[in-house]
Amino acid sequence: MLRDGLDRLPAELPSLHLLRAALLAARALTSSDGTPLSVLPVSWARTPSDGVVSPGELAAGFELLREAGLIVILARRALPTVDLAALLAVSEDEACRALVGRLIAIRRPVWINAVIAGGIVATELLPDQAAAALSQLFPDLRDREQFLLAMGRRFEDEDAKRIGDLAEVAVTEACRHELRAAGRDDLAKQVRRVSLTSDQLGYDITAPRLDRPDRHLEVKGTRSTNPDLLIMISRNEATVASLDPNWFLVVCIVYPDDRATVVGWATQTLLTARLPIDRAGRGGWRVAAVPVAQEELMPGLPPCYIPT
Repeated sequence: MLRDGLDRLPAELPSLHLLRAALLAARALTSSDGTPLSVLPVSWARTPSDGVVSPGELAAGFELLREAGLIVILARRALPTVDLAALLAVSEDEACRALVGRLIAIRRPVWINAVIAGGIVATELLPDQAAAALSQLFPDLRDREQFLLAMGRRFEDEDAKRIGDLAEVAVTEACRHELRAAGRDDLAKQVRRVSLTSDQLGYDITAPRLDRPDRHLEVKGTRSTNPDLLIMISRNEATVASLDPNWFLVVCIVYPDDRATVVGWATQTLLTARLPIDRAGRGGWRVAAVPVAQEELMPGLPPCYIPT
């Protein structure tokens, strides 16, 4: 087992020296069909580095590549990925920066959210080890801050997608449960999360009703438990909502443990008066943050029948 290198990995971020060792270890993987793991220690012992990099550091660098998803182990062979080939095609500095970016994205160190909170980089909150490692990679403070800001945007995008996915799953299951409770297992099976096949429909879920056309549900998830919410609505969603009488907004809260709860729903009427107005000659809006109070939402889901 190639575990010696992994045991010596830094707790937070690898040094520039170890990142360079990882690139050197990667170049020992000469076969696209994979290199037997048993051969690697011999390859590392023979890798020329003018005594700068030890075989143990090459083993540790190999484990970095493995952690970053750049190497796959299959049938006791180390297989380089396409991403690894792309990494080796750029300059050493670029490759080291890209590798540490992948590792930060995977490890999600506890300090990252505090350092990039609110779109502002607070480098003074970096732990000493991380600050030293990033200073080696990005000697210029502005480059270092830009890198951290880019990581922050990446995390925000990933979290937003996760929140959206969890909310859509919760609404899908709630619709199915509602229809099964009404004795319509056949209709429950027809609930569809259409966002998985297209994000241009203007809604995320289609859910049958007992007596009318399907509901078209646009799901919005939030981690905020504040009674006053900001709902992001795209121009396409607003356009579809204005033309489709079966369009409904459904809001979910996604808690820190990733539990998702349906808060309530609304028709497009609630949104219309709060959307921006295009001004002639000044272009048009694409995404709007619409204020919605939780108390303005009707509880649960849009009903699957005509309320009596």
